[in-house]
Amino acid sequence: MTLLSVRQRFVELSGRYDLVTDSINWANAGADFFIQAGQRWLDRSGIIHKSDSKYYKILVEGAWYDLIPDCRNVKSVWVSNSDGNKWKLNKRDLGDMLYFSANDESLRNPSLIPVDVDGSNILKDPGQLTKGSPINYVPVVIRTMPEVGGTVTIDRFGPATYSDATQDHYNLDGIVFLPPVKAGHILEVTGQFYQPKLTKDSDKNFWTEQEEFILVLAACRANEVTMRNQAGVADWESAIRNETLGMEFDLIEEESAESLGIGG
Repeated sequence: MTLLSVRQRFVELSGRYDLVTDSINWANAGADFFIQAGQRWLDRSGIIHKSDSKYYKILVEGAWYDLIPDCRNVKSVWVSNSDGNKWKLNKRDLGDMLYFSANDESLRNPSLIPVDVDGSNILKDPGQLTKGSPINYVPVVIRTMPEVGGTVTIDRFGPATYSDATQDHYNLDGIVFLPPVKAGHILEVTGQFYQPKLTKDSDKNFWTEQEEFILVLAACRANEVTMRNQAGVADWESAIRNETLGMEFDLIEEESAESLGIGG
């Protein structure tokens, strides 16, 4: 199915014909709001293994951060190089990472961290660190106040400001990895991601292709939420639970198999 067919089923099931222009073309007149809300709710439920995904990025030389779209959470970060080697980065505290390049012995021995005259730790501008192969990473806050539309600020070090003026922060998560990369590195982030947003009539994603009925039910639930109909919300959630029960069993079986393999 596509967004168009999901929209039609949602309108027919909910009786909200006012949310489409007509019952011939089924053009959106508000229905997509509830479909998108229903999909977001399903994505957050974590009931499908397809929530786990990998994000890849070819890094330019000197890169030390990246902005990841539609990410719910980061589970692990890997880097590979042109030699065919691949390794997992260690998750560290942001302050520790910003003190030194990973090539500096003091990064591996916190007791060697120098301090300035008043006893506080010295932060170094990541853009000035020696390039190499990253070994550490950390998720970072990318929202600033006051907000500047269309600009994401990663960090500031005196006159040096690292920002991206091509997008907003709303659907992005930031990570910092150090040291800054030499040429020929690829970033790999494993985590849970939202399914692609449905906006065009022809759009498809996991829910429309594999579980379209559940997506329609979730849209009906979202409709009841706006009506402040708690009984209706509970009824739709009960129906969704019945439909997703098999998916949850599949996920449990998969996780159990992994645990048994590790234990063995």
